[in-house]
Amino acid sequence: LSQADVIILTYGTSLVYKHQNKVIANCHKQPNNLFEHEQLSFSEIKASIHHTLDLISSLNAEAKVIFTVSPIRHLRSGVTESSRSKAVLLAALHEALGEHKNKQSTYFPSYEIFMDELRDYRFVKEDLTHPTIQAEQYIWERFSSTFFNKKTTEIIDQVMKYNDFKNHRPKNTSLHLQQLIEKKNKLNQVYPFINLT
Repeated sequence: LSQADVIILTYGTSLVYKHQNKVIANCHKQPNNLFEHEQLSFSEIKASIHHTLDLISSLNAEAKVIFTVSPIRHLRSGVTESSRSKAVLLAALHEALGEHKNKQSTYFPSYEIFMDELRDYRFVKEDLTHPTIQAEQYIWERFSSTFFNKKTTEIIDQVMKYNDFKNHRPKNTSLHLQQLIEKKNKLNQVYPFINLT
């Protein structure tokens, strides 16, 4: 964090799991009945965002912070709770950004793009929650055009082509490996700051 030029933070929900009065991550997919399920308040979320920005500023005052809200809905809690969760999160985030002294912080509307511009069901996977690859590409293109200059976009395009070539399954593996090494060396010569491992 102390050396980053840009830090991207994506919030997913304002619904939390609590165990013995402590907020925890239910990343092990334990049964819900083991936890209390709670909606954080507007004030709690806003205070947490201020704390996050203060912490980042203390480590790296020059870093630009880009906030987003994940377009993935948490439908296990129900449609109403999921919408309420996102609404409280969005309101607290925007108010905190307006108040905070770190004016290098900004917001990118990935949630709004997905919900409002990509309304068609073809942009949602069969679970009706997760975006399709097409939706992810659309949001990525919007993000890129918002935050990247032409040079950065060119570098990303070249690295993506390299990765596509690297992930290709060729018939002639030795020739493919030789070409891969050549492409990697060429990219490293032009962009020595890129790690292509």
